[in-house]
Amino acid sequence: MNLEFNNGIWKRLEEKIRRLALDFGRVYIITGPIVDTNHYGKVGESDIVVPDAFYKAILIPYKNSFLSIGFLLNNEPAPKGSRLRDYALTVKELESLTGMDFFYALSNAESETVENLLPLKELGLY
Repeated sequence: MNLEFNNGIWKRLEEKIRRLALDFGRVYIITGPIVDTNHYGKVGESDIVVPDAFYKAILIPYKNSFLSIGFLLNNEPAPKGSRLRDYALTVKELESLTGMDFFYALSNAESETVENLLPLKELGLY
């Protein structure tokens, strides 16, 4: 992970998630790497692949349902003035990009509603 990335935008995202956990009482987070073109090569004696990007899919119990939001960040320092909302996308969009179904335990009807949301205002990202 790029040190400036890790100490910059990624750290801001993790701090935001901690605040959401305090505000909402509970959050479910799935996070992982994306290796596409292997732009950054490999490191170490074991040739560990350096991810091109990282994602987070977040599900938050809210009223009688859920809020969800995804984030996709390239493994590089964010441009000056970048905001977390600049990296936000719906969980459905993130699932499409990764080929994964993050919150498969939701019913089909609830999944269609919740995973297509982009609740920037509700999460303080406006």
